[in-house]
Amino acid sequence: MTLKRRELLQHTIGLSLAALATPTLFAQDPDTSFYRDSIVIDGLGGPGGLGQDENALLNAQELQDAVESGITAVNMTLGTVGTTAPLAAF
Repeated sequence: MTLKRRELLQHTIGLSLAALATPTLFAQDPDTSFYRDSIVIDGLGGPGGLGQDENALLNAQELQDAVESGITAVNMTLGTVGTTAPLAAF
């Protein structure tokens, strides 16, 4: 099926309006059973701030934020960044 730009725009607007008109599961209060009973995985980061010391432990506020967020698991990808030598990065 090939869509012309105008058709794609019409579908996009229609779906956007439908999404705005329909309450979503993600807009619920985090205390609802749906969110509380879900498995929530953060695949883009992890708990803690962006401090310079990579070996620092979580402080009390960071730990509390992680617990209250409802996240069940975290997936962190390790790899070299920028011009850091691969072995030095780990």
